[in-house]
Amino acid sequence: MNKLLELNMDEFIILLVLIVLGVIILWTVYGYVVVAKAILTSHSYEWWQKFVIMIFTLLLPIIGAAFVFRVLSDEFETVKRKRIPLIPFLLLASDLSGSGFESSNNHSESSGMDGGGGNGD
Repeated sequence: MNKLLELNMDEFIILLVLIVLGVIILWTVYGYVVVAKAILTSHSYEWWQKFVIMIFTLLLPIIGAAFVFRVLSDEFETVKRKRIPLIPFLLLASDLSGSGFESSNNHSESSGMDGGGGNGD
């Protein structure tokens, strides 16, 4: 119990955010249960209409979050990790080793295997 009182500000904010998210998730599940009960006990809809409404009710928070994320995606700061430039290193290694495409093309031109027109036609 004494450890809980010794939280610094960052840990307290993380704990507060987790509690708020938990309450939001519980409220969402409760709302879904209320809507599901109302739809399933209704006699106004056929079974396939009830199914479509239930699926839409489940997917609505996901669709809404995806829409908001897409609209605000320009405002999110993109963080790019530094990566090892593998392709340039491979091309550099190919150039340094001398076994690249250029050396094989030079060999074919010198042997007269360039596909026609090389022997004075």
